[in-house]
Amino acid sequence: MPEKKAGNREGSYNTTALSLNQLIGAPLHAMIEAESQAAQATAAFIREFGFEADADHGEGHDDDFGKLRMASFRQESVGGDGKPRRVQIDVPLLSLLPIPALQIKDAQVEFFVKIVDVQRATRHGVTANRNEELPDLQPIDFKAALARDPASSGGRATEMQMKVKINIQQADVPAGMARLFHLMEQGISAREVNSGD
Repeated sequence: MPEKKAGNREGSYNTTALSLNQLIGAPLHAMIEAESQAAQATAAFIREFGFEADADHGEGHDDDFGKLRMASFRQESVGGDGKPRRVQIDVPLLSLLPIPALQIKDAQVEFFVKIVDVQRATRHGVTANRNEELPDLQPIDFKAALARDPASSGGRATEMQMKVKINIQQADVPAGMARLFHLMEQGISAREVNSGD
């Protein structure tokens, strides 16, 4: 069905009239897309900083992250016999970094709509407009457009607005990441090295 244009006597703009379901669903879809992009960024961060590419498999294998990237440092200490000793400590780099994993905790979307048409579908799929006599209990499809906030500027707001308030929090640790953290903790090692190394 072709989209309708909703005009406004207070201004010269035209707004495409869409299904009310589409108007309400668009912000929700945008939030889902935002969380999807955040998850992809988290996976890219883990791959880039947590693992070294395996030379045998190359970069083309998306399911093989390669070898765990380690951070190594050396520390001077005194052994039980009183002699100095040098210890090399290897720690998984990923365990030292805060992993950027965000999710939307809650969101509030507020906007005004103007109903420009009401349509109901017949049993044969033919659409009847609001002026025709229709039986009850048939699906109703509201056609709507974004409207101005009547409370803004005494009802003479110059622009239509959509107010969005999103609260973001650190995402819960997935079970797989918790298991990875446990394995990384076991992967921390300390070994004595020669002074000349």
